[in-house]
Amino acid sequence: MSTLTWLKQFLVIQLALTLGISCGFWIWKGIEASLSTLMGGMIAIIPGLFFIRLFFKYQGAQQAKKIVTHFYLGEGLKLFLSLLLFTLAFQWSKLCPVPLLFAFIATNGVYWLIPWLSNENPER
Repeated sequence: MSTLTWLKQFLVIQLALTLGISCGFWIWKGIEASLSTLMGGMIAIIPGLFFIRLFFKYQGAQQAKKIVTHFYLGEGLKLFLSLLLFTLAFQWSKLCPVPLLFAFIATNGVYWLIPWLSNENPER
């Protein structure tokens, strides 16, 4: 499986999880909680996209130094964007903080599934 195909599948999983959580909170707590979960999921997904863009800019052994440099730049940008998006989200008066944080944590938790998602041969 190519890296690009795998990254698209990973993004679809994150988006589906965010939408599923949002639907659940809409049924359980209403539209404000649902919108808060959407914000929480997007706060997790958007910085991750910027990280992926920087990290996969270079490939190959000859580009190792650039890959490491862009890894650290991407991680710093990811943290900065997360803080910025949290700040903007908490400026919204109708925000429900618990659903937002729940969706943020759950969406970031998908990263823990990477070893199982990327393993094409489960018996390894």
